[in-house]
Amino acid sequence: MKQSLLFPILLSWTLTVGYASEPQSSIPLPNVIATPERMAEERLSFQTHTAWKPRVQLNADVAMVYGIDDSLPERIQTWRERGYRVHLMTGVSWGGYQDYLYGKFDGENHEGEAQMDRQGEPLRHNPNSDVYYMSPGESYGKYLAAGVLRAIDAGVDAVYLEEPEFWVHSGWEPNFRKEWNAFYGDEWLAPDSSPDAQYRASKLKYYLYRRTLAQIFDAVREHAKQTGKQIPCYVPTHSQVNYAQWRIVSPEASLLDVGCDGYIAQVWTGTARSANFYQGREAERTFETAYIEYGAMQNLVRASGRRVWYLNDPIEDNPDHTWADYQKNWECTLTASLLQPEVWRYEIMPWPDRIFYGQYPTALPKELEGNAEAAKQAEKITIPTTYETELQAVISALGDMRQPVSATRWEVSGTQGIGVLFSDTMMFQRGGPGASDAHLGSLYGLALPLIKHGIPLDLVQIENVTESNRFLDRYRILLLTYEGQKPPKPEFHAALADWVRRGGVLVMLDDDSDPFNQVHEWWNMGDFADERAYATPRHHLFEQLGLDAEVTGLQRVGDGYVRYEKRSPAALSRQEDGADQVRRLTAETAQLAGIPWSETHTLALRRGPYLVVATMDESIQNADNQPASQRFPGRWISLFDPQFRIQQDWVSGPGSRALLLDLTAIPADYAGVLVAACRVRSSDLNATEMRFKTDGIEGSVGMLCVACPEKPWEVCVGDTTIPECDTTVFEQEPPIDTSRVVASYCYCEENHLLRIRFLNRADGVQLQVRTQAAAE
Repeated sequence: MKQSLLFPILLSWTLTVGYASEPQSSIPLPNVIATPERMAEERLSFQTHTAWKPRVQLNADVAMVYGIDDSLPERIQTWRERGYRVHLMTGVSWGGYQDYLYGKFDGENHEGEAQMDRQGEPLRHNPNSDVYYMSPGESYGKYLAAGVLRAIDAGVDAVYLEEPEFWVHSGWEPNFRKEWNAFYGDEWLAPDSSPDAQYRASKLKYYLYRRTLAQIFDAVREHAKQTGKQIPCYVPTHSQVNYAQWRIVSPEASLLDVGCDGYIAQVWTGTARSANFYQGREAERTFETAYIEYGAMQNLVRASGRRVWYLNDPIEDNPDHTWADYQKNWECTLTASLLQPEVWRYEIMPWPDRIFYGQYPTALPKELEGNAEAAKQAEKITIPTTYETELQAVISALGDMRQPVSATRWEVSGTQGIGVLFSDTMMFQRGGPGASDAHLGSLYGLALPLIKHGIPLDLVQIENVTESNRFLDRYRILLLTYEGQKPPKPEFHAALADWVRRGGVLVMLDDDSDPFNQVHEWWNMGDFADERAYATPRHHLFEQLGLDAEVTGLQRVGDGYVRYEKRSPAALSRQEDGADQVRRLTAETAQLAGIPWSETHTLALRRGPYLVVATMDESIQNADNQPASQRFPGRWISLFDPQFRIQQDWVSGPGSRALLLDLTAIPADYAGVLVAACRVRSSDLNATEMRFKTDGIEGSVGMLCVACPEKPWEVCVGDTTIPECDTTVFEQEPPIDTSRVVASYCYCEENHLLRIRFLNRADGVQLQVRTQAAAE
């Protein structure tokens, strides 16, 4: 293929399917100290509806205090006194907003703004309550704006407007009928009466919450003019992928146009365990789904350069799973989030009270996981001590994920530069006659076959393609279908055709049978209808590409290629060999276009001294001469291991996930903290001693792993000298009753590593390590 200007970013990355350790000098050292620089960048945050408590003394920079009720100023003050930056988070589509519903705000009753289903039943956030999902009129935006401004006056530094959600099965409420008439200029239609009515209803729902958020953003900007205090506004939201599968409409991509400064990507076990089809089998695929969801949210802001935080939740909303299930799935979602190399801000957890005070089943048979009745009978316990320690170690490392580009690269992956195009309009086809596949097979049918074979796939937001000059240039191959989604405007086709002509490869699978092709939209109405109506939006795209609408197979277009097959991705997702068909079709197209093709069953991303690893399952049995596991030579500490054991070589088998610290990157003469299951406030090192000031979750088991070139002469926790243990004793699991934990340390002379175990205290712990030189 002729060399073009495409892929300048892609080519700076290294493609490898083997692994070799890096020389020490090229890898940055770990830095898990909670520095003022980290806080200024607001790398780590969490959300809470309570005041500060010792058991929620978290290693984070920002406390997002939830809700705009009368207790807000007092709650803000408790977190500020503990040194956190304080931001506001509040619900957009629901909340304790009875003063608005019943007329206290403006003297008018607004119960007609509760979302209602076709039976006229209001949609409640909490069963048997008057906390409704709202169908927002203009007054509702004014009401929320007033509450946000009160919070700003109380001293918050940023605002998060959470989850603007309009359910697909709503749209029968009086306010929606009124808004329909104002928006479309004609009489309301029942959303489930036809594909066209469903699509139009969804567009209106999308618009209404965009309008509400624009009202709030405008009010905050006007307040800033008056006070001189700039307050950024963010939107915590599920991914477009999850909203589509859960049948919710939300104005995701469009919010950047009305003043949104960024997003929190609310991806967690609850969203990522939503079942999908692969090779004809329905199952939960938490890692792969989370990888797709996080990637979609990153692509949402890529063109704008605005902020995104990735949420990680150590449990989930469903209280009927075991602690082991929560832990396994948290590790899956966390690993998926870390495999997105451009993101280095994280919401470390929502609702810490339910994590550190809540009780959940200790054990259930696998087949009864998530069963409410079985969970009622099971023994329930608070968070296991080992999981609590693991969480704190990982959180410290999350604060160190802003690594140089030169030290961030794929160590193991398949072919890079491949994306699947998707649009917010996925959310518009989720109900009524002809509704798109309930398991979102139109998307997963294209994405999973590639991810399962080690392709570090991107989800590429269609709405962004026309917002940034040459947005697509980082991609070599793009996959597209209009099954289950539609292009929101014709300008996308011009940009896509330009990318192909400059050397891009487009693979399109679509059998043109989607009933939503017939909705009244730009390709068959308005200016287009005056000249030529198109049967489907694909027909318009092919005209832009200079192709006959019915041509199939591989076609040369300028310096690029188009491969079209009249197939349904959703149907392929339900066929046993469907995934192989998609993968082979993409691989064949790449090779015919002169793009080297490579597959593997492991994704491994280096982020400075850390290696993030995920090895696939399910696709192993269909492998062609690919190993079922991946070996990483060297010395490692797994941050998922609360004992911080030193591992010689790391083998990643099918279904395994890992966040590893590369000990080969640590010089033998280096002294400093490497891993910390606590917050390290300060580190004072000299020739004879090391001093650390830490704090953490009250009563949890704290751990430090310290590079220490000389064997310690004395280790103290506070004023108390603690005993040394041999490795076997030290690595025994600590007692469940943390009050029985005895502070101790263990030193490995071969690796020059000191591990210290102690009890975390919210008010802080002083640690001191003295060397033999100090004794002399």
